[in-house]
Amino acid sequence: MPADQAPAGTEGATDMTPREIYEAAANSVVIIKTEEGIGAGFLVKDTRTVATALHVVENGGPVTVLARNGKSYAARVFAYDPEHDLASLRLDRDLEKAGPLPLAPPQSTSIGDPVVAIGHPFGSYSEEKPFRGLLTWTVTSGVVGAISQESIQTDAAINPGNSGGPLLDRRGRIVGVVTSKLREAQSVGFAVPVTHLAELLARSQPSPPLLPARQQKVGIGFGNLQTEQGLRMDGFRLSFIQVARNRGARLGLSLGYNTVIDVPESGEFMSFEENLYWLQAEWGPRFHLPPIGHIADILLGARLGWWEREKLGVAAMVADPACDIEGPDPCELTFLFDTQRRAGFRVYAMGAVIIPLSDVEIGIGALLDPVEEPTARWTAWIALLL
Repeated sequence: MPADQAPAGTEGATDMTPREIYEAAANSVVIIKTEEGIGAGFLVKDTRTVATALHVVENGGPVTVLARNGKSYAARVFAYDPEHDLASLRLDRDLEKAGPLPLAPPQSTSIGDPVVAIGHPFGSYSEEKPFRGLLTWTVTSGVVGAISQESIQTDAAINPGNSGGPLLDRRGRIVGVVTSKLREAQSVGFAVPVTHLAELLARSQPSPPLLPARQQKVGIGFGNLQTEQGLRMDGFRLSFIQVARNRGARLGLSLGYNTVIDVPESGEFMSFEENLYWLQAEWGPRFHLPPIGHIADILLGARLGWWEREKLGVAAMVADPACDIEGPDPCELTFLFDTQRRAGFRVYAMGAVIIPLSDVEIGIGALLDPVEEPTARWTAWIALLL
């Protein structure tokens, strides 16, 4: 359907009543459901493009669109405009029995003009017994109270759940996208003018993926560290992290323990060494990975460690000259245990790249010991974010 074609009932130049506007436009209005709650949206441009307010979908999680006919659709954020709180979504398939709502011409709205809002005020309560059949696909009407380049003020009732819904003129055309209200006031709501929505819809390239909002999480996992002697060390990792949205920072504090699990043999000498307990402070910026549509953190950290070493060596082999170590008769071996234990504090510098995948993070990087035996060690880990 062409972008300027109206759903049935909105064609022509005659004014309509709020009831007629609702009957013509309601099927094109949807519920947008995210992990944070619900908002509103509406079809524009075609039967797979939905316009809404950015703050409805900005948590970066999965988005589900519910149509008036009861069917649900998976959706992804295609483009967004943080300055004007706008976003466009792409559905996984065409929305049935509905058409895109037409956009009003720029500057066609004046103060005092009647307008209608369709949305889902407090729609999250619509399944509760007293409110069944109410709160969703609700229409309110009013007039334009004031206009600026950035907002349209209206006295049409606006509440949580209306965000992202359409503000329509008396011909059923979109004049704005509902975004907010003044909580301290009565009947003072706001919508973003249609000119900004038209600019967003004109974009042919998608915006960078939305990242999760700032969150505090606990991560539990295991890591691997390569020592300077080629020994493998596995260890426990417990992280407390605060992750910011988009290009903000990642802050964290990690506790952990590493110990050697693979002991190499060199001639007649074997060594078991280095248990490391550590506390690490982390900081790092975030960046997008467009090819895979995800994000990554560049982690910079300073690790303060308490470590200890023990050695176990084969000092000598004393046996009958005819004794065959690999034969059936036992051979007498003498072991020397070096029980000296070295303990203290060491400071390590660390750099890593972390890729969070839903509730799992995968990290790989290098640990630099600048003091004792200066060397870089590869390190990697996987953790579950609770």
